[in-house]
Amino acid sequence: MAEGTTLRPVAGAFVLFGGFAGAWAVSVLDIQRTFGLSDAGLGALLAIGILFAAAVNVLGGALTDRWGANAAFARALVIWSTLLVAVAAAPVLGAFAVAFTLATAAGGLVDVVMNVVSAAALASEPGRLVRFHGLFNLGAMLGAAATGVAVELGLSWRVVFAGLGMLGFTLALSNRSARLPSPARTDHPSLLRAIAGLRHEGLVILALVFGASAMVEGGIATWGVLYLRSHLGVSVLAGVGAYVVGQGLATITRIGGGPAVGVLGTRRGVALGAGISAGGIALEALTTNAFVGATGLALASMGISVVWPLLLADVNNEAQHPGLAIGGVTAAGYLGMVAGPPIVGVLSGAFDLTTGLLVLAAAALFVSVMPAHVRKTRDPTVPGARARDT
Repeated sequence: MAEGTTLRPVAGAFVLFGGFAGAWAVSVLDIQRTFGLSDAGLGALLAIGILFAAAVNVLGGALTDRWGANAAFARALVIWSTLLVAVAAAPVLGAFAVAFTLATAAGGLVDVVMNVVSAAALASEPGRLVRFHGLFNLGAMLGAAATGVAVELGLSWRVVFAGLGMLGFTLALSNRSARLPSPARTDHPSLLRAIAGLRHEGLVILALVFGASAMVEGGIATWGVLYLRSHLGVSVLAGVGAYVVGQGLATITRIGGGPAVGVLGTRRGVALGAGISAGGIALEALTTNAFVGATGLALASMGISVVWPLLLADVNNEAQHPGLAIGGVTAAGYLGMVAGPPIVGVLSGAFDLTTGLLVLAAAALFVSVMPAHVRKTRDPTVPGARARDT
């Protein structure tokens, strides 16, 4: 990291973004009740929002280059925060759907700026990057706890969302003079070009794993607490407690897991984390005991937490064209997030939410067993060169 630069504002954004994820996980059932949304309707709304976020995510790298890291970070936060306040104020389903879709898309811009800046500064040390991503889980833990207490006290989810928006404004304004690490300027491909480039980079299998892991992580956040509250009949605080424990374990795993990553290697770390997540989701889905279900949710949240940053570090460090490769696998991740909500929602409508959760468990198992890695290819610039890691 260049002298005079700091990642503190980005660290704050990771915590805030995690706080929104935690608040969302706890308030999903209350939002469904407010607007009369079915599981299938909720899944469709999430899919539309995440699809917009995927498009914005592809643009985010180019905007970071054009505006500079500092301006891109501040503008993304202000736009997202404004839309969170609009979501909180939405009076009817139509207004909520529009505001939520736009807020999710703006969240994609915040997400890509955070990841571009942090990966540029820390990807050469995967353990440190994993620890930095642990701030997201810390935020999710705090956001879920705060939302659970608010709901238990009779406050609306709207108060929490508006509060998160105000915190975003504060973070953007209070760090105007901070100098963020500037990532190297690079070519940022379109969504289609980024995905098409995966084959040339030898990343097709890894991109599928990326998409499946994103589907699992997003699915746990949306459906995990909802299942405990609606199907196992646990109280708000009990459901929140399970999620908070899971995010607490995820935080410890990410922040304290650097040495373990060095010992296990990224591929084994991915396999272990995804395997634990698959077992945890299956445990939650198949039990009728609330405590066992809560334990399963906690394990699932902890296990999947290490997958995304480990895969991202692998791609950034080993791909022949990192800019193209990161764009492609991140796009695949967002497509996984797009696919997840409607799949689980439709299955829940046709069968039940247990079936939807078991599909998430199968996706986590796929992530665990697939030998995802950056493929060895021949360097085209050196005639007769031997295959090398790309």
